Amino acid sequence: MNKKIYIIVSLLLLTMTISFTEPVFAKEVNLIINGQEVKPDVPPTILNGRTLVPIRIISETLGAQVDWDSTTKTVNISYYNDKIVLKIDDKNAYINDTIVELDVTAKTIKGRTMVPIRFISEALGAEVGWVQETSTVIVNKESTKITDVLFEETSEGYQLQIKGTAPLKYDIKTLSDPERLIIDIYDSVVYTDSDLISVNKIGINQIRIGQFQVNPNIARIVLDLENKVQFEAKSLQDSEIIAVTFMSSVEGVKYGVSDSQKIVSITTEGKVNYNVFELTGPERLVVDIEGVILNTDEEIIEIDGDDLVKRIRTAQFQMNPHIVRVVVDLNKKVGGYNVLYEDKEIRLVLNSSSLAGRRIIIDPGHGGDDPGATSITGVHEKVLTLDTSKRLKALLERAGAEVYMTRESDTSIKGPVRVEVANKINGDALISIHYNSYTNPEINGTEVLYCPDTTGKNKKLARLVQQELVKHLGSRDRGLRERPDLVLLRETSMPSVMVEVGYISNKDEEKKILNPEYRQQAAQAICNALVKYFSGD
Repeated sequence: MNKKIYIIVSLLLLTMTISFTEPVFAKEVNLIINGQEVKPDVPPTILNGRTLVPIRIISETLGAQVDWDSTTKTVNISYYNDKIVLKIDDKNAYINDTIVELDVTAKTIKGRTMVPIRFISEALGAEVGWVQETSTVIVNKESTKITDVLFEETSEGYQLQIKGTAPLKYDIKTLSDPERLIIDIYDSVVYTDSDLISVNKIGINQIRIGQFQVNPNIARIVLDLENKVQFEAKSLQDSEIIAVTFMSSVEGVKYGVSDSQKIVSITTEGKVNYNVFELTGPERLVVDIEGVILNTDEEIIEIDGDDLVKRIRTAQFQMNPHIVRVVVDLNKKVGGYNVLYEDKEIRLVLNSSSLAGRRIIIDPGHGGDDPGATSITGVHEKVLTLDTSKRLKALLERAGAEVYMTRESDTSIKGPVRVEVANKINGDALISIHYNSYTNPEINGTEVLYCPDTTGKNKKLARLVQQELVKHLGSRDRGLRERPDLVLLRETSMPSVMVEVGYISNKDEEKKILNPEYRQQAAQAICNALVKYFSGD
């Protein structure tokens, strides 16, 4: 008898042990996700007022990636850059390394890992509702609309912009055979007018826009490439815009002779910054083009029978940061050169006959006890005019001109003295450099002053300087001003103009002018104008 009681008690204990390895729950519930009823093999279950569902429901319906670590009994959920970690029977969960305490822990039920759906869904950006009458959990994750896809040239380079109605979560990757750039945008649907954009620039053939997947929704942007491209992706406007900026490129280099000028032409795709310098032992001219890739084979062009240029070498000189280098190997030291950049072409003009031997007088406005105008932030005009003048002098001398300045330091020189100095030098042209100011802070732009003369040379020089400045600086064209009342313009014996580069009384223009690169561009523009003037353009 005792043996039978022992066996019965043992069986009861075993049954209780088996029963309590899995919790006992009140009832099963229905589950609707994004309008679709979902019936997993293990039904959703309520435990202590919280609904648990099989973990695979999360990956199948909300688009997250789920990994199960059986060794540590840990669930890892990845959605774009968000990471959620739960451990069986552990009340501490992690959202991107932040600890969150759970009301109900993850459980193992009938061989399935069950997780609290409200916690997971809300962590992934979904809304969760409960219908008491039907014991139904409703999960909705509204998709973002992709409203526009643009490809355009910006100040940073060529840029692809993808615009949405809410913050966009995306992944970007490249594929080969054929070359493609893929942008997947999660929880999004395409609402654009066009599904194809023809580009045919910087190695991009076309852009395809489409709905890659539904339930969960994934929009896909595919860039069909001619070759590999360098790019940088970032989010703008509270992450509602994805901006992918592509590096500009060097497309080719050629050499030619025109009207006794020897010209190295470097064709680019997109706006570029460049630096030109000389090297000796042996003699070379070097052009470094920054932030670009070489979109052609590295090349050596041998120049036969040329007294100056021996060969031209082009290569991707550096990566990160990217620099394409063009080296012009010379047979002898170059007498002078000028650099022109327009229409996406850098032209290195060697021994430019138009400026070689020309006497150019530069007059930096104001100086000494005459500070000129004062900018919004307190910078004196005399400082800016001297800096710009020195930059112009360096460019002109490099092009072979003889350059004279009415002042080379912070000294005060009266107008009649400036005229006397200029006429004594007997120069071929005079450029007086100034920066403008006005009581109305909205006024901005570039203008050139001149004194009308019977030959029309002053106006011609003024027109060329104005055109080049507006083109290089992107400033407002305020046109030419006739100023016969100015002694410097009226009494000098050579073609003379006074340049008002911009308004330091305008907040936006002052910010540009205080950038040394802007003043360098102004000097380059004036130099280019003088090249054209003496070339008879």
